[in-house]
Amino acid sequence: MPPHTPRKSPNQSPLAATRAARAKSPWRKIAKRKWPNAEWIYGDGKYVTVATCGCTSVTLHETKEKAEKAKKYIDECGCGHACNSRRDRPSPKHQLIDLSYDQ
Repeated sequence: MPPHTPRKSPNQSPLAATRAARAKSPWRKIAKRKWPNAEWIYGDGKYVTVATCGCTSVTLHETKEKAEKAKKYIDECGCGHACNSRRDRPSPKHQLIDLSYDQ
């Protein structure tokens, strides 16, 4: 194995490897800086759905289509107990953001 190839620990599970890779994501770092008080930041990608009805939750998506689908879902169903979103009137506290424009 060449010296520049990272070695995977023999005891590291695939889930731990995935979590470690996500933790190093530049998009997650940007999201953590932008929303330092978020209850949770999940996923990876430059497209973000943010819900701030009560606590702040941030979900990163790899494609704009996935982010739009997620936003449509929280607009229609709500994002939690403090959400006032309805099908006919989505909450203004639900946002879709492209982090590549928002650095």
